[in-house]
Amino acid sequence: MSEDIFKQKPKPSRNRSKRLRKKLFLDEFQELGFEIRAEFHTDEDELLDDVIDYIEAQTWIMGGGVGQGILQGYLCGPANTVNDKALSEFALWLEKQGCENISFGTIHDATYGQL
Repeated sequence: MSEDIFKQKPKPSRNRSKRLRKKLFLDEFQELGFEIRAEFHTDEDELLDDVIDYIEAQTWIMGGGVGQGILQGYLCGPANTVNDKALSEFALWLEKQGCENISFGTIHDATYGQL
């Protein structure tokens, strides 16, 4: 059996219950994600603590971390909190923390891979 079958977004349906939409991460339960990479020259532990606080305040989650002067990872959160404006604000916040060469991947559906 192909692994791709598990990444296919379910076909639109008007009759899905709220419970099923939540289970499938659809509609109001959709989660979006993006990759991040930034360089820094400040204290690793302090930066990581500050980044965690910022991410939690946005109701995002992150996989990845910091090491050797690089912050790298994958962030995702509810669709209404992940958008270009939020990424711009995050980039400005990171610059204030001393990060440079900040880059973000494209925003996509964290569950199914496409928007």
